[in-house]
Amino acid sequence: MPITKHNFQVRDTKELPRIIKEAFYIATHGRPGPVLIDIPKDISVNKVPYTYPTEVNLKGFKPTLIPNVGQIKRMKEAVAKAKKPLILAGAGILHAKASAELIEYVNQAQIPVTNTLLGLGGFPSTHPLFLGMCGMHGTYTPIWRFKKQTY
Repeated sequence: MPITKHNFQVRDTKELPRIIKEAFYIATHGRPGPVLIDIPKDISVNKVPYTYPTEVNLKGFKPTLIPNVGQIKRMKEAVAKAKKPLILAGAGILHAKASAELIEYVNQAQIPVTNTLLGLGGFPSTHPLFLGMCGMHGTYTPIWRFKKQTY
């Protein structure tokens, strides 16, 4: 399963400045994420004059910044049909500075929330619908904690 947003393999030492510039651009634009630069041993021992590019030209890389109305509609329909919906709030909430919007939605929809490790702080731990952090090192929350009409 891929765990990087993008990856590069350097095949020529002369490509290194361009690849580094593109990797940082991809990692920091749109949804932030890790980018792997694979530098083989034969490339890493070579020397080349280093000139850092001033601009990036990536064909096809156009991160979505405005939500897709159709996707939002399908998400609302799926949540409405769900028997026991749960919100998994990750680092995207923090990157988007959307904590207030998440709290507003949770209060309106009455859906429990759990955080990933990197999403901690994106939803208040004192909120009655907060389950704690999920995962192997997460919080044990007994299901009886929630009233039937709430969950």
